[in-house]
Amino acid sequence: MNLVSPKRNVLRLCAGAVAVVVLSGCGSVHPGDAAVVEGTEISMSTADETAAAYCAVSLISAKQQGINELSGAETRRQAVSDLVTHAVAQRVAKSEGIEADPKLYELTDDQLAQIQEAFKDSNPDQVVKAILMAQETYALTIALGERAAGMELNDNNGEVIQAAGESTLVKAMEKLDIEVDDRFGLDDLTVQISDTGSLSVDEENLAATPVEELPATQRCA
Repeated sequence: MNLVSPKRNVLRLCAGAVAVVVLSGCGSVHPGDAAVVEGTEISMSTADETAAAYCAVSLISAKQQGINELSGAETRRQAVSDLVTHAVAQRVAKSEGIEADPKLYELTDDQLAQIQEAFKDSNPDQVVKAILMAQETYALTIALGERAAGMELNDNNGEVIQAAGESTLVKAMEKLDIEVDDRFGLDDLTVQISDTGSLSVDEENLAATPVEELPATQRCA
């Protein structure tokens, strides 16, 4: 969960959060939207909320290494990329009559309680929403992979199934009308093409500015 596209990394932040709390197209994007997938709008506020959740998750590991602040640019890019991938996965699964196995993405009551405790100083509900989004994408990817590979998931074929599902999603993304706001530094396949990710700091300055000197809106802290 290696393709040129970053789809294999769709869960790297949110799946990490679960581990922490459980084990320890072309054209312009619609105004106010972070991205649009075949007419389905992903609002800037949704991107902001998801990025905030990713910041909270990233900081858990960072603080264990003595790092108290991180640049928000990467989490913003990853949030938008994951939201686009989720929208594509939902669209492809619906068109093929495929449903995700709830066991692959639902959280138990114990997990929810631990997330609430671990992220009580940020916004635990945002974190839960982000985790569920990312895990549903994973579950849909597995379901699509099972269909494409002609086999059911088991203990021995997970990588094959997942790769098949990811390939299906990438092919779909190449055909769908997907638009991403240029300010995120991503192309319409959500592959990074610049070092921005900022809505208020230009690319050159953001890349060269130390984290502690970035505006508060561009830092995870």
